[in-house]
Amino acid sequence: MTTNGHEVTLDIIPIKSKNWEWDITVNFSAIKNKVTALAPGIQNLFLGGFTDPQIRAVVGQPYRSIFGFEWMKDGNGKVIIDNTGSPDPKSADYNPNYGYPTQDPEMKSLGNVDPDWTMGAGTTLRWKDLSLYLLFDIKSGGKMWDGTRGVMDYFGTSAGTLNRDDNYVFDGVLATNGQPNNISVKLNQDWRNGAGSGFSGPSVDYIENSSWVRLRTVTLSYSLTKLLKKTFIKGLEVYLTGTNLWLKTPYKGIDPETNLLGTSNAQGMDYFNMPGTKSYTLGLTLAF
Repeated sequence: MTTNGHEVTLDIIPIKSKNWEWDITVNFSAIKNKVTALAPGIQNLFLGGFTDPQIRAVVGQPYRSIFGFEWMKDGNGKVIIDNTGSPDPKSADYNPNYGYPTQDPEMKSLGNVDPDWTMGAGTTLRWKDLSLYLLFDIKSGGKMWDGTRGVMDYFGTSAGTLNRDDNYVFDGVLATNGQPNNISVKLNQDWRNGAGSGFSGPSVDYIENSSWVRLRTVTLSYSLTKLLKKTFIKGLEVYLTGTNLWLKTPYKGIDPETNLLGTSNAQGMDYFNMPGTKSYTLGLTLAF
């Protein structure tokens, strides 16, 4: 593999006086890993996953690329909508897939697990012996498979399956003439139990952006050291810390900071994983 990256750290102190101090630390990093070669005769290596999708190391691709099935597309990248035959069940050329897209039989790259860049931004505000610390964790880019939503679509338990009797027009072009699709269909149980879910259909609709902005840590502390100058204790501080208190993400699952296969090379898979937790800690720090 070839790895290209850079990291930048910025430390500034906008305010510093007898009673007040405010400091800010920002760390930014961007790393790109590309697979340049595997063992002789090997072009791709399975790292983990299922029949669809899979996390792979593929020559010429970013490390930990997601491979899976998607919809058939034309030369312009438009999804092809099947309008061959007839939508009438009584017709001799009845086509149950009329008005719906068709799965491409070839597995393709659906994105890369790793982010485009990450950043941590921490700040501490002190007033006399009282201190407030906040740490923001930011991740931009990176894909994740929301397998949980895919299965829930299959069983009709996700929010996306509430309006199963409404008319829906897929964005794409007609197979017979390349014109924009105008066929109205139902996203009903037949569709969800067929190609319209991540359990029985292509995984492409369940590959999501896993970017996030999260408040990783908040700590409020108070130093009592000044009260102990004539004792053998050199430092005393009480603190209250909260972890993972706030999250903003386009990911439709609970939290993209999770992985079905744990700390393995195959990252980016969510399949009924345990959700992240918030935690609160009340503590006392002593120095002798």
